Amino acid sequence: MQKILGKLVIAIGLLGVLNVLYAAPPVRLPRSGSTQFVHQSYNWVQKRALMKLNDVESQESAIILKDKRVIEYVKDPQVNDLVMYDTRHKIIRVNTHSAIEEFNKVYIPMRNALSIIEIKARFISKTGRIVELDKNQIKDLDNPYNAGLFKIFAISGAEIGGEIEYIYTIKQRVRYAGRETFQSSVIAKDVSFEIVAPKNIILDAKSYNNFPQLDLNIDKYADKNVLEAYVVRVESLMPEQYSYYYANLMRVDYKIVHDKNDIAKDYLVTWDDLGEFLHDDIYNFKKKSLFADRQKIEKYIKKIIPASAVTSEEKIRAIEKYVKQNIRLVNNGTHHDKEEMPLTVLKNRHGSELGIVRLFAALFTYVDIEHEVVLTTDRSYVKFDKDFATFNYLDKYLFYFPSTYHFLAPHEPEYNYGTIPYHYTHNQGLFISPSLDGFDIFSSKVQEIQASEYQSNYDATEMKVKFEPNFTNTQIHLKRSFSGYHAVNLQYRYENSSEEQKKDVIKNVLYHLGNDVKVDNIEVYHQQEDPYTDYFKIEADITTTSPIELAGENMLFKIGELIDRQQKMDKEQERNLHIERDYRQSIHKVIMLEIPEGYWIKNIAALTEDVFIEEDGERTATFTSRYDIIGNNIIRIEIEQFFKKITLKGIL
Repeated sequence: MQKILGKLVIAIGLLGVLNVLYAAPPVRLPRSGSTQFVHQSYNWVQKRALMKLNDVESQESAIILKDKRVIEYVKDPQVNDLVMYDTRHKIIRVNTHSAIEEFNKVYIPMRNALSIIEIKARFISKTGRIVELDKNQIKDLDNPYNAGLFKIFAISGAEIGGEIEYIYTIKQRVRYAGRETFQSSVIAKDVSFEIVAPKNIILDAKSYNNFPQLDLNIDKYADKNVLEAYVVRVESLMPEQYSYYYANLMRVDYKIVHDKNDIAKDYLVTWDDLGEFLHDDIYNFKKKSLFADRQKIEKYIKKIIPASAVTSEEKIRAIEKYVKQNIRLVNNGTHHDKEEMPLTVLKNRHGSELGIVRLFAALFTYVDIEHEVVLTTDRSYVKFDKDFATFNYLDKYLFYFPSTYHFLAPHEPEYNYGTIPYHYTHNQGLFISPSLDGFDIFSSKVQEIQASEYQSNYDATEMKVKFEPNFTNTQIHLKRSFSGYHAVNLQYRYENSSEEQKKDVIKNVLYHLGNDVKVDNIEVYHQQEDPYTDYFKIEADITTTSPIELAGENMLFKIGELIDRQQKMDKEQERNLHIERDYRQSIHKVIMLEIPEGYWIKNIAALTEDVFIEEDGERTATFTSRYDIIGNNIIRIEIEQFFKKITLKGIL
């Protein structure tokens, strides 16, 4: 969005074209009981030619010609419990070098793996040449992006116009809930998904973003239940400005609901079930066998909370400051490690996500601060769905304080009490209230994590602008104030930088004023305690030539150069996705422009603009600019912009 005083454009976001073509899955007869596992009877076509594409498909850089996935639950007699077999079969036509580069490297996640049943791959050239994978080329890739162990391989000999094909089956530890995403920036054809389980296992699944709902098929395989979907063609989806890409991709969430043969088995299928499990996991430091730790933790508390801290908010801030400055978050794979107790985390000065949450919960409990643990999602990847209870929606931790209505993000050092990552807001979450000492009663509920109001996230600017003789430079005296999300990252970077680095932090804020900006007399005012007040301000003198262009006796002053550049969205742009902003916000700018003697603004009317979105008689978003003439040579220009809603019918 380009905020200039010229033409302002509104683009209306349209939800969605239908991105799939549905069809019945290929007919397959029910199998006899002779084959124990589904994957054992599945294979690729041993000898085949390239698949046929139409003229349009042939122009694609790449196209997925087959995407088959089978998740099979089976009872493993060795462990007397369920295990999973995960089978994948993909065929990709690669028509460019970039497509070969992207698809010729295959990554197989092994974090949950028990054993490899099969991995095979091949390349079929457009002349019919077949190159099969040398299994000695399969390598380990450990923990990229903290994602655990992967097997990785590349198929040699891939050429433009050929097809990359691979099949693998991995035996895994049982996952009682999972998620599959079926859409990308590449068209996919012949897409199928099956979840297979013994007849006594009851499954449930929910599809999102126009992927078809899975159907129950009790006849496909002997003695098995199957949830399945088949799609002839899934259209590609490209990222769009002001929309969350991953959250809008077609996907399926699934879970095991019930075991008819074991009515005592708890599969955590309701939010109450999940709340009880998480409550017991987080607050297990309350067990009598661990109660002796309390006295030792209380010795730490005397160091953590100063005697001057009297109110709940003062104690919360003191606890947060100590933990975030002294306890390091480590990804040690012990998310549910029952041994990682609060006292252990304090002594070791590091902990897993769960360990640090337990520590916060213990400290709040021992100083009698009313609180709730909240689990939610990052809505830029997937939005919380209150109608489908599953661990899939419980991957981000927060604390909520009912007496102050504020949240705390325990794993986010740049966010202080009162401000949490905006991707967790405008979302729902599971709120868990702890049980009281001596009682096992607790409560859990799903409710909204409210986004902060637009007035709390503002960027206010005052500029006094004048020109040096002969228009050699523009001189600007700038005052700029930030609050809320406009200031969070800026504040954190500034507080954690050297004196030299701090100068760069401030200069980066001013980059938009020109490529030749010179900054002098910088003053910074900041405070961290209350994110709902002005807590980061910059004042500086700036010199730049960028806004000036001379044309004979005329001088062109590009006032838009003094306003933050953002991307422009054309109303003609076709959209497939809802428009969703990061957070509500307001922007206010006042520019006092001193006009040199003998000059005047030829097109001064262009400084007036009023463009807005109105819903139910209320302006929910606006861009307004106006001007006043002060004396003989001062033009006061005022610009106001706000977004009162996160999800909008249009955009400025």
